[in-house]
Amino acid sequence: MLSLAARLYAAVMRLRNAAYDRVLFRTHSVSVPVISVGNITAGGTGKTPVVEYLLAYCLEQGWRPAVVTRGYRRRSRGLVLVSDGAGIRVTADQSGDEAAQIARKFPQAIVIADANRVRGARHAVASCGAEVILLDDAFQHRAIGRNCDIVVIDAQQDLAAQRMIPAGRLREPLDHLRRADIVLLSRCDSAEDCTETAASLRRWTEAPVYQTTFRAVALQRLSLNPAGKETHGASASSSDVETHGAATTDTWSEARTALPPDALAGRRVTAFCGIGSPQSFRRLLTDLGMEIDAFHSMGDHHWYTPRELRRLVHDAVQRTGGLLLTTEKDAARLGDEGWINDMLAELSSADVSRTSAARSAKGRIDGAEDGEGRVNGIYYPVLRMEILNGEDAFLTGIRRNLSR
Repeated sequence: MLSLAARLYAAVMRLRNAAYDRVLFRTHSVSVPVISVGNITAGGTGKTPVVEYLLAYCLEQGWRPAVVTRGYRRRSRGLVLVSDGAGIRVTADQSGDEAAQIARKFPQAIVIADANRVRGARHAVASCGAEVILLDDAFQHRAIGRNCDIVVIDAQQDLAAQRMIPAGRLREPLDHLRRADIVLLSRCDSAEDCTETAASLRRWTEAPVYQTTFRAVALQRLSLNPAGKETHGASASSSDVETHGAATTDTWSEARTALPPDALAGRRVTAFCGIGSPQSFRRLLTDLGMEIDAFHSMGDHHWYTPRELRRLVHDAVQRTGGLLLTTEKDAARLGDEGWINDMLAELSSADVSRTSAARSAKGRIDGAEDGEGRVNGIYYPVLRMEILNGEDAFLTGIRRNLSR
């Protein structure tokens, strides 16, 4: 049954793309250059670090960029102005976790959540003065024109073995990769490690292929703003924009001092995540030298309840002395929950001195202790994309496509 449904889905996607190719379906233009970052499979391939890399590049060039994302599983509808480049205007549940993460890391960037990418991009230009648009997860969203189509593929997966949804994870047939201007292979251990995978893509695309990795550059501890409260700001200028409160003061803030990425090497930790590729997170923690005592995987974009997190905290206190690791995206979802303040305070004050986990702990963690020397808390790795082969060529290709 799934096989039949997959064949039908493939046929629908072929017809849909043929309609766009023959201009039977309209593609809407935007008055500024547009870069799309997407994938051909469902699930996590690492699009968000790619968007952040491009966003940083645009800012370095002195451009005013805007990220337009769908805001998957957010608790809002319509167009939501997440950040106008002067401050975050909404909480994470209204923007979606990816938009919240990007807005906090790049406060000078415009971030908009809207399933209608054309409307979102045009609002970014007309109302916020955007000079370049970065579309998140838009390879299949062909209603909006783009200057550059970047497709991200997880190098750890056998792409040729994938089947169409719902029998597999392919969003469209592999030969549709011919639309891509650039292909990025993510999660490569080295450039040589992915050479064979890159060569295999020649069956479906002539686009240049670059090998990338996501490197942890720091460990951040989730901590609350001393104020620990929300404030509510003015509405956006456009009537079709939902603002949903919260303007100048976040309910949480990152720790002022980041730890080295290997600060918890040799430590037993409890890990939890709700992302599309949980195995990649587990592998990252292992590569950073952590000993994973318990690993809890939720659904992608999972919104945690107080009961779930309290159970995780209790488990971590008993098993690993209160050391919890999660992803940056999960931290974005947790950070704006009204109950997280009390939960973090409870975790920080937990008496772990008598647990077997505390007795087996290996020394102090410089910079991680609170005022009373405790290290228990929720930490997350901060990732940065690195191009392993030809970064200059990649950026030249971006500039060339933007000038089209």
